[in-house]
Amino acid sequence: MKISSKVYKVQVMQGNFIPSRCNRFYGTSNQPKLGERIADFACGTGGFLTSALKVLESQIQTLSDRTLFNNSVYGIEKKALPHLLCITNLLLHDIDNPNVHHDNALEKSVKDYTENDKFDVILMNPPYGGSEIEQIKKNFPGFTEQ
Repeated sequence: MKISSKVYKVQVMQGNFIPSRCNRFYGTSNQPKLGERIADFACGTGGFLTSALKVLESQIQTLSDRTLFNNSVYGIEKKALPHLLCITNLLLHDIDNPNVHHDNALEKSVKDYTENDKFDVILMNPPYGGSEIEQIKKNFPGFTEQ
């Protein structure tokens, strides 16, 4: 018991660790439907995305449903290792070509978003307490630092 609690504390301190039961709750409570576009802009290892995929998988009945399933999730992860783990996680959940980018979701200005950038469901728990470069702060008018 002591070992697992120490591991848990280390994981929390190193990043935004979310227990799997929270991932399951958050991913399933939104009740995504096949054909909806689902995004996580701070996807980490893909816990929210894979939880949503489990809901969607139960809705697959045809080959075209399988195509919708494969194109249903989108993710962005800033850190290299969680990005790689997310892609691996999605491959293990039958996503043929994971649409997950190694990028910073905050780098794009809110003014540059178009109709194609819209999603039906957004599952996200961004990291707290970090800092960003000044250019990124300029992408969000009205941002004030506290």
